[in-house]
Amino acid sequence: MAKKKIDWLNHTLEFAVVLIGILIAFQLNKCSDNQSKSKLLENHLQYIKLECEDNSAQLEFYISHTKEQIKYCDSILNEISTNKDVYQIRSFATKLLDMRNIDLVNDAYQVLSESGDIRYLEDFELKRAIIVLYDSFDDVFRINDSNQKLYDNHYYPYLKKNFDLVNWNYVQINSESEKEKYYAKEFANTISTYKFLLRSKLRIYSDEKKMIDAYLQQSID
Repeated sequence: MAKKKIDWLNHTLEFAVVLIGILIAFQLNKCSDNQSKSKLLENHLQYIKLECEDNSAQLEFYISHTKEQIKYCDSILNEISTNKDVYQIRSFATKLLDMRNIDLVNDAYQVLSESGDIRYLEDFELKRAIIVLYDSFDDVFRINDSNQKLYDNHYYPYLKKNFDLVNWNYVQINSESEKEKYYAKEFANTISTYKFLLRSKLRIYSDEKKMIDAYLQQSID
């Protein structure tokens, strides 16, 4: 009985067709996966951009507020050094009660980082710029903490102990002992330290805004 002849050409062609089909399907799947990753990164970067724009706008407000607080410190120290108007000291001290620290938002970066999607960002310079930017938020958090501690542990307790905060705008200051509380060395030292920290906060807030604005400009370019 004669052996059946194997049609190697036909088998080879069938194998080639199957192989090409698998390669095309793999490539299409890879293409689809790349498009999904690209869209995912695009969304992440858009959220970071919006977050940075909001942080920049907030910093502009808090920078202006901090400058005002520094002026109030200067005015108080001037009044203390010249023993002028105790009511002016009280007025400026009231305004210093409005202590505000910015709470920078980093939700978009946390999602990008904690999801692991940051590994898909192949632009090394952009990845580095984002990481460096958000790491710099730590400087803001630290100076906020320093300002808050001075306010909580020294400034507000001094006012609470020595001044009438309930009738702040109405109480007449007549006795020398009452006036002395406004001119006291402890109070002047507290204001001086507070002013120093406010100036540090102003510098750090200003530097942070420049970094954020530089990143926003880089993302546009």
